[in-house]
Amino acid sequence: MKSSVRVFLVFIFSSVCALNAFGSAADIARIEEVVRKVLLISGQYAGKDLVLTAPVPLTDKTGKYFAPYGTDGELNAWGKKALEANVGSLAGEKAGGMAVSAVGSVIPGAGLLSPFAKKKSKELGAKAAVGGSDFIKKSSDYSFNSLEDYAVFLHAKFSGLTTYKQALASTIAVYPELETTLEPAIKAAYAQAEAAKAKAAAEKAAAEKITTATPAPAA
Repeated sequence: MKSSVRVFLVFIFSSVCALNAFGSAADIARIEEVVRKVLLISGQYAGKDLVLTAPVPLTDKTGKYFAPYGTDGELNAWGKKALEANVGSLAGEKAGGMAVSAVGSVIPGAGLLSPFAKKKSKELGAKAAVGGSDFIKKSSDYSFNSLEDYAVFLHAKFSGLTTYKQALASTIAVYPELETTLEPAIKAAYAQAEAAKAKAAAEKAAAEKITTATPAPAA
């Protein structure tokens, strides 16, 4: 029975995704607004010569959240698939919604009016569009268990790339929890970087003051 359900789900995902039937206008607008805010934060700190410290990722595929970029700095297989499927601007609501209604009670709390079902359906649809959870894991080099670290890592390492905006939107579709975590995490990282820079400047000024105040040794 479980095998039949899996086959049925694959069929549904493949068919619906082929029609590019993802998400709603509200989903798209919300994701775009999150990305816009992140880019606005970057703009506010542009020219301040700040260095964001990238959290150290897991490289053994044991994390919960997988990055769409590889060790070569390029989009990995699922990251490329996300851009090709345009899932970065579509949240996968219809694809996932059909799957959830198809399995019915297989997923606890998956009634169509359930908030859980709506959130989970979008996540399932987006993940299906980029190859599924197993494909995401297999094609990834970096992963995290902390959403905050995940968000800061992506921004610190890849925000300068032309693919970043779309890749970021894609990760929000695949990991809906990132929607509310992304902006505050990056804002906090910039604030921390600014504080670190100010502290370094103050320490340097203090050291220079001590040096100039110390009389030269007698000949």
